[in-house]
Amino acid sequence: MTVHYLPIQPKYLHYIRTGQKKVEARVKDKTTEAIKVGDKILFQTPAGDKVECTVFRRSEYANEDDMIESEGLTNIFPDITNLSERVAVRTMEYEEGNPPPTPIMVAFVLKL
Repeated sequence: MTVHYLPIQPKYLHYIRTGQKKVEARVKDKTTEAIKVGDKILFQTPAGDKVECTVFRRSEYANEDDMIESEGLTNIFPDITNLSERVAVRTMEYEEGNPPPTPIMVAFVLKL
């Protein structure tokens, strides 16, 4: 069992703590590739607030849309109630200069 450290926005840390966010979605990279079932993830906000979770299940998807269809939109994004809202947020992220995500996404089902 390994502990992995991942940054997270405060609102999503709150959703994990309250059980509203059951799935953490990340672009597949060296960091997420190393995370296995049974490992711990220590999420930390920029202000230092933390929560530790165990990875219960790990799944890879060809793209974000496939992941949302399989995992459920509100399990990943509790504050977004429909797909058109997610598309609007994604569009804003791109306009802010964030590059589009790579096609492969990783979903971690979490347990506190």
